[in-house]
Amino acid sequence: MGVDVGSAAHGVMGKVKKVKAIVTDTGEKRLRELGYKQELSRTLGMIVNFAVSYTIIGVLMGITGLYSLGFSYGGPVSVIWGWVTVGFFSIFIALSMAELTSSLPTAGGLYFWSYHLAGPKWGPIASWITGWFNYLGFVCGMAVINSIGANVIATQIVLSTGPGGETGYVATKEMILLFMTILAILQGIINSFHVNFLAVFEKMALYIEIAGLIIICVTLLSISDHKQSAKFVFTQYEPAIGTGVNNKFYVFLIGLLMSQFTLLAYDAATHLTEETVGADWTAPIMIVSAVVSAAVAGFLYLLVLTFCIQDPLTILDPGNATAGLNAVGQIFYDAFVSKGHTYKGAIALLMIPLLAAWFSGVAQLAATSRVLFAVTRDKAVPFSKFLHWSPASTHTPIVAVWVSVFFSFCFSLFILKNSIAFNAVTSASTIGAYIAYTIPIALRLVCPHNFHPGPFHLGWFSYVSGTIAVVYMVFMCVVFCLPISYPIDSNTFNYTPVTAGAVTLVALILWFASARKYYKGPVRTITTDESFAGENYYKDEMTVHGEENRKAPPVGAL
Repeated sequence: MGVDVGSAAHGVMGKVKKVKAIVTDTGEKRLRELGYKQELSRTLGMIVNFAVSYTIIGVLMGITGLYSLGFSYGGPVSVIWGWVTVGFFSIFIALSMAELTSSLPTAGGLYFWSYHLAGPKWGPIASWITGWFNYLGFVCGMAVINSIGANVIATQIVLSTGPGGETGYVATKEMILLFMTILAILQGIINSFHVNFLAVFEKMALYIEIAGLIIICVTLLSISDHKQSAKFVFTQYEPAIGTGVNNKFYVFLIGLLMSQFTLLAYDAATHLTEETVGADWTAPIMIVSAVVSAAVAGFLYLLVLTFCIQDPLTILDPGNATAGLNAVGQIFYDAFVSKGHTYKGAIALLMIPLLAAWFSGVAQLAATSRVLFAVTRDKAVPFSKFLHWSPASTHTPIVAVWVSVFFSFCFSLFILKNSIAFNAVTSASTIGAYIAYTIPIALRLVCPHNFHPGPFHLGWFSYVSGTIAVVYMVFMCVVFCLPISYPIDSNTFNYTPVTAGAVTLVALILWFASARKYYKGPVRTITTDESFAGENYYKDEMTVHGEENRKAPPVGAL
């Protein structure tokens, strides 16, 4: 009896094509298993996911904007070794976060993890607190990012009209607030379009970050007349003059805020998992890659900046060319004029960190709005139906975008007080993020029975990484609540513990007053049967390709 090989092969290929047409993306499949239907457009790839994580960290933005703060508290020792310290511990946080992202790839991210890991009894309040602090960290972060962008604009203005505060125009606090508001509105407009439009911008942002870093470093090294010694760069300690803080270790810890705020918010990739292809593997890998890449890039940027300082005594002087607005701007200015070049080159070079800051804000807003989208999907806040709305034409949480813009503006108002008051917003952003990071990572350690590994898992190293991450974050939360200037009065008071305490108090009051009665944790948007629809197709496809039960090895076993 003959066998029609051609027909048989055609039949098998037809079956494979049919199966492939039905098979769900692994990230979407896991999302269905967790009880959610696919509402957002899942079109983002690996490069975009990395771009979001890397650009939201914003090496050029964070260092350019906060170098003055780091240098004020400890000088080169604080800036260089503070970055190394924060970068080292951030890798452990990123690894722990990546493992949880792989297991639970939802837009809710941290607050969903907290519920799942704490279990049905304690899960609701754990996720409630996590969600509040996660959102606080993001909206405060938006305000700080836009303040950095506004500060760069103000620096360019004083250089182009002066230079120097005596002849140039120094922007008022109200003008800075206006610049911040314009930047936020433009970021909101970009985030109102389809996520594919955002993807284009994030790729562009990644290219600007990478190319911009190279351009700045090469330019400074080639045009600066004088280079500082290695001894100065790696060992020079500068006291925090005029702050009343004299203990060297205390000064060093406060100086960490520059590095700490910059190396933050990399959980953005987590909040875009419902829009990322193969998110249960892609997102965790990109989180770790972004943190490691940013740590290396930031170290190189700091080395170049510090080596190229022409006069350490003037970069923070209010009477300098930038009117004391921006230490990095002053470094740029000094480098250009050191060999007789026009200082207008410094104005042009500042366009790179300005663009980096704006793009970082775009990514920050994207992540912020997805957090609010996920929270409202679970009906955890009043007006959830309205806040959750997204138009069918774009599948973008547009209401959540503009509500987030509004809240970031509210925190921007701190700029009208003074720089110390606004530093509290920077600290609150860090503390908000760290509390939100700490809760699920700690729950992963104490409730291992509720954790089910995804494709990316750490194995035995999960406990080492998680313990280091939790201890470090708790310690830093305490540090950033400490006074940064003495004696303490209304102008020098650190408002960070007030801000964090107010958020905690409001969250707990709302919880015990009403939320505990209606919020029982994440709300399924599909039935249990629907959650596992397509499971057999997934297995069939893997069998056809000879890949059944294929899993990535535990990272800890490598």
